[in-house]
Amino acid sequence: MHAFPARRMAKRYLQSLLIIIAMTLISCVRPDFQVNGSVDLSNEHEGGASALTNGDDLGYNVACGVLSSLPVNMGHPNLSSDDAMADADVDAGFGIYSQLEFIRKGSKFQDTHTHLNYLDLSGHVVYYKKMPDNRMIFGGLGPYIAYGLSGKASGNGFSENVFGVQDGYKRFDAGVSLVGQYRLPNTLSFGLGYEWALVNKSSAPDFTSRNRTLYFSVGYSLTKLLNRTKK
Repeated sequence: MHAFPARRMAKRYLQSLLIIIAMTLISCVRPDFQVNGSVDLSNEHEGGASALTNGDDLGYNVACGVLSSLPVNMGHPNLSSDDAMADADVDAGFGIYSQLEFIRKGSKFQDTHTHLNYLDLSGHVVYYKKMPDNRMIFGGLGPYIAYGLSGKASGNGFSENVFGVQDGYKRFDAGVSLVGQYRLPNTLSFGLGYEWALVNKSSAPDFTSRNRTLYFSVGYSLTKLLNRTKK
């Protein structure tokens, strides 16, 4: 089986994400915006002739996410997604969760650390469940696409760029993203996520490298905060 061309994969991922984001915006008049801060545990899954057994490395991300409830808002066009999901007549349903984030990925090998900074866009089809006292839990999956802004490998007195150099890493990254979140009625939320890269970012012919990232996030709803200040 031939490798899927990077440009074609990038185009298909971008098309999928644009469709999910368009559904998010169309499905609700006032989407629920949220700012998230995360701690992540990242790794580079490597293979080929010069593959290394890399260890996990700590990173972080800062993100803005938007959640909408597809079936609810279609029947309640005057409700925000957050209000609609808390409606007493709706206990569960499907929705869309899109997120734009700055995220640090990478790995470590002995005394060498690789830090990769990406701008990451993801879109998820989620299933949500309302709980007592206006709490909510949701989870789902979807594609993500990312672009490497900067990256360095450093250790033992050296520091080298890994993007835009010979035999370095390609900036494009894409794969599958999983997300789960628990939301409290007081604007706070706690979540878990995982990104599984499908793109080989190595430019070397005998070496492959794919990102793996697990993260734990704490979020704050800007929509709820603004609604409270207007009352």
